[in-house]
Amino acid sequence: MAKGLSRLQLMRAGVLRGSELQAKPRREESLWGLSALRGRLSLICGLGRVSAVAALVAQAQRQQQRCAWLVKTGFEPFAPDLQAAGIDINSLMVARLDAARTMGRAADLLARSGGLGLVVLDSDELPSRAVLRRLAAHAERYSMGVSVLVERPSLDAAFSLAVQVSPAVDKPGCLRLDALRDRGRNSLWQSSEAFHALPGCP
Repeated sequence: MAKGLSRLQLMRAGVLRGSELQAKPRREESLWGLSALRGRLSLICGLGRVSAVAALVAQAQRQQQRCAWLVKTGFEPFAPDLQAAGIDINSLMVARLDAARTMGRAADLLARSGGLGLVVLDSDELPSRAVLRRLAAHAERYSMGVSVLVERPSLDAAFSLAVQVSPAVDKPGCLRLDALRDRGRNSLWQSSEAFHALPGCP
């Protein structure tokens, strides 16, 4: 037993006090990826946001999770490009809607069902604050990811995670992710992720 060992002997054996132990750094996946979005309402904005979320949808499908992508009519990603990004379009629920208000209501209904792993709301404007709060509550209750895609950042209190996406100038084929808010961490972060660009998509 360690009771009779001196502090010097414990040090030589590599034994540390509890106060000296440090938590292992989180894997990069914890910064970004499907696991980082579960249970949260997130905002993804900037140039490259559609390519970034396409990678998340592909990741969710590989884990046998159902996904829904709500998009404004006329701005749908090209189906062959989604396939090239690894998405099974036959398993992807896509809703084409005309107005942000209608899109918010549809997202609320889908998220409330609890049967999805990821809900993507691809709009040029945010739903109402009431809808955002309901989406955040559904995400937390069902441990699903709910992501809102817009061009410009918004730090509405309902968003647990807000990420600005842009092409990484120094790393071709990568996106630069800048956290504008992350309530799951003590500080903001940056990350670079390889991605399959969807031609013509923001």
